[in-house]
Amino acid sequence: MRVADLLVVGAGPAGVAAAAQAARLGLQARIVDRTGAVGGLVANGFLVENYPGLEAMSGEELAARLGDHLARFDLAVERREVHDLVNDDGVWIAAADRGEIAARAVVLAVGTRGKPLGAPGEAQVRDRVFTEVRALLGAVPKPKHVVVVGGGEASLDYARTLAAREAAVTLLVRGGALKASGRLVEAVLRTAAIEIRLEARVERIVPADGALAVEVAYPDGQRFLSADALIAAIGRTPALEPIFPSCGHGRPRGREFEVSTDLFVCGDARRGGLGQVGIAVGDGLEAAGIVARRILKLGA
Repeated sequence: MRVADLLVVGAGPAGVAAAAQAARLGLQARIVDRTGAVGGLVANGFLVENYPGLEAMSGEELAARLGDHLARFDLAVERREVHDLVNDDGVWIAAADRGEIAARAVVLAVGTRGKPLGAPGEAQVRDRVFTEVRALLGAVPKPKHVVVVGGGEASLDYARTLAAREAAVTLLVRGGALKASGRLVEAVLRTAAIEIRLEARVERIVPADGALAVEVAYPDGQRFLSADALIAAIGRTPALEPIFPSCGHGRPRGREFEVSTDLFVCGDARRGGLGQVGIAVGDGLEAAGIVARRILKLGA
């Protein structure tokens, strides 16, 4: 079995940075992603405007640029899903669909999964309830009305994407104020198609004529909202299962970066939530640099 210097699992900003930097430094790198696509969660972004040195652009455009960056180093994303990882005498063996992959070091840049809403009836309408806007638009390309639950940056960003697709959006915030702040809030408040309802709690979801009826509790009583789909943007958790703890190590504690010798967790998977592109890229660059120094004895 051919042994790569570095296996990168996940093709978001952290994974792309790690794989490209490893190749740039002279390592043999492989990058895999269960979707086969480049970009990860960033591809959902309506507008990415906080990455230094780049003009503001959509998440889809940034994902395309990440793909171009990989191509510059003759790297292509393999569509493989890793479901186990063991260390055999200093070599990491990743069990994946279509066979095993061996590498001297591994970067897990697998991102996060959205938390389910947990409302009664959610399981019965799973084809209309999502945690990411691209998944929603793939299933319901032209929604007329969407309920978005959450008051953070992700929920507001998703609302802008949907409004740009001419959908009416009702943004339900459980608390008495938004968690997001600054320019994003200002942009949402200027968007007539987005209605914000504070102190609103989803009580249950029921199917209704091929769409949804969402029962919402407001301070003045309960009412139903009709919608084509719902997005739960209430938080995210690292998508590290089933790799941990099957690899022989417990789940990373806190925000561990190198959880075992030559095994790194980078980007949102390390932080446990929606992070920033710059932080994810920094993680990937650092991991690749450490691996290169160990394998190539750089600076020795």
